[in-house]
Amino acid sequence: GAAIHSIAFTPGGDYVVSGGKDGCIRVWDAHPNVPPVNPLAGIVNQPFDYSVLATQGNIMHFSVPRGCATSPNGRVLFQPFDPRPPTPSRHDTVQRFAAGVERALSVGGRFLVYRGTNGPCRIMDLELGTEIASYMPLNGETIGAISPGGQLVASSFADGRMLIREPRLADIRFMTGTHSNRVTAVEFSPAGNMLATAGCDGWLKVWDLGGLRLVAQAAMPGLTHFEGPKALAFARDGKAVACGENSGPVLVMDLEPVKPPRLMETPFPGWFARGLAFSPNGRLLAACGFTEQAALFDPSSGRLITTIGDGGFTQFELAEFTPDNRRLVLTSDGAFTFWDLQSKRNVLSVNVTGDAAIDQLRLDPSGDRLAITVLDSCQIYSAPRVE
Repeated sequence: GAAIHSIAFTPGGDYVVSGGKDGCIRVWDAHPNVPPVNPLAGIVNQPFDYSVLATQGNIMHFSVPRGCATSPNGRVLFQPFDPRPPTPSRHDTVQRFAAGVERALSVGGRFLVYRGTNGPCRIMDLELGTEIASYMPLNGETIGAISPGGQLVASSFADGRMLIREPRLADIRFMTGTHSNRVTAVEFSPAGNMLATAGCDGWLKVWDLGGLRLVAQAAMPGLTHFEGPKALAFARDGKAVACGENSGPVLVMDLEPVKPPRLMETPFPGWFARGLAFSPNGRLLAACGFTEQAALFDPSSGRLITTIGDGGFTQFELAEFTPDNRRLVLTSDGAFTFWDLQSKRNVLSVNVTGDAAIDQLRLDPSGDRLAITVLDSCQIYSAPRVE
């Protein structure tokens, strides 16, 4: 007698699956005069809003607002919920990898560098699921970032020194003129030819990796730099970089040609910039500051355009745009959420860890794979492939 919130046919049309307010999924024979079957009764213990069928007829479940939840290319992104044992033909949608006690995900999310306790640093190709290189770090060396192609790793030391590793060639290059205090944010450009660094000395610096040459720098506008900047992002074309810290506005600097930085005033008091992301077309800059709304700026003028968030989530921390510029992915309280930029509605929410914070978020260029790191693991969420 409970209200039905969603209904879908299997691809062959022989069964109908319904989800209701009583928290049960029911499978019905679509032919007339056949009693219903309920193989999943009691498995789901709380009400849900949307159910989805994979192309093979596997039953999946979302806790999301009503409305279709899709990946940027229109394929459904979901978490597996299937009582049947896996078969070789089934497309599992979540992969998990060890991520150690410190780690970095590449732009695009294909490569992961991580280190276990007192062990070597390992580089994983997440698309292939294989380790491609490893190295023993120097005393006090901390992982900063890995290049989009997985060839280079940028590391730092507590005194601000930095080095660039090429593990597969066992090559190490120390950088000069880096920072005078601890480095707190490191990011490779999407093309892998530049590196941005920021630290507790209050400086943002951008380097050409060809000769490890400093090409631009700017003083951060915050009153203090005790914790150092945590938010750092390149534009997709590598022609601009943005940086933010725990006080003051967000700084944006053009790199081709180098121009004086612009400052973007944050919309809320107590803003602690944690996540920054440029849209693929370069028209928007998203900023998260541990508040229940994320800010969208025009990076060319510094104007605040709008905010995203309906109050149902707190402490947005990280941001990524989908490749079609239509959606924004945000992390909050152990979950990631997709937001439609036109309607400003949440179209998908996936709870990953409970209360543990997601510390890195990457989306691949096709929009089919989302990579996160949380606790000591890396998780890959993929849309099912349509054969």
